[in-house]
Order: sequence, then structure tokens, then C-alpha cells
Amino acid sequence: MSAVLAKLAPHLAPSAVVVVERSSRSPEPEWPGSLARFAEKKYGETRLWFAEPNVPDAIAGDDIPEAAEAEGQSQ
Repeated sequence: MSAVLAKLAPHLAPSAVVVVERSSRSPEPEWPGSLARFAEKKYGETRLWFAEPNVPDAIAGDDIPEAAEAEGQSQ
């Protein structure tokens, strides 16, 4: 699971949310350094973990060319 999460992280937008669903008896996934878990929920026999990309504070949506272009087109 951690190898899949590590390969996924570079393809995520800065505001993306990754949700991992597993049995409540399963251990928490090992998160790569590129993802940070921010929540966990348990529903009966199911457990959900929520993570987001670790984006340096200096990077914002306006600093990403694709995001700036998309914002300009929506006006």
C-alpha cells in the first residue's frame, strides 16, 4: 500500500484528498513523506484514513501555472 501511495502523490493537486478504506482490523497505512494524514473515521468494520499532499508553505495555487491559467479562464 505504501508503494502505491508514494507513486500516487506526485500526480496530486495541492488541494487533493486521498482516502484509504480498509477493514477496521487492518493497521493504518504507512504514509510516504509526500502525504500527511489529517483525519481518521471508523464505521463498523470499516476504517477510513484521509490524507493530503505535503505542499511547502511557499507553494500556493497561484504559483502553479496550470492553476493560474484555470483561474484566469473562469473570470
